[in-house]
Amino acid sequence: MKLLVDACVPAEWVGFLRTHGHDCESWLQVGAPNAPEAEIRRGAFADNRIVLTNDLDFGRLLAFSRATHPTVIQFRAIDIRPAAIGAAML
Repeated sequence: MKLLVDACVPAEWVGFLRTHGHDCESWLQVGAPNAPEAEIRRGAFADNRIVLTNDLDFGRLLAFSRATHPTVIQFRAIDIRPAAIGAAML
């Protein structure tokens, strides 16, 4: 799976997901940390990646995107570190 880790998600997800065989990069390595969600989504879409985020705004973007495949995985938990929810994510 090709994933793009949003700036609001702990960076340790990149290494965790790579260790488990996923092609993963951090938005902080490819874009501005204060980029709007629409820009992050466009960047992910251009590279055929799914955005990994805990930002609720991506749901609104997804609803109006007419996407034909999954484009967002959204965490809703108090502790979103891989140590806490990594197994469930995999």
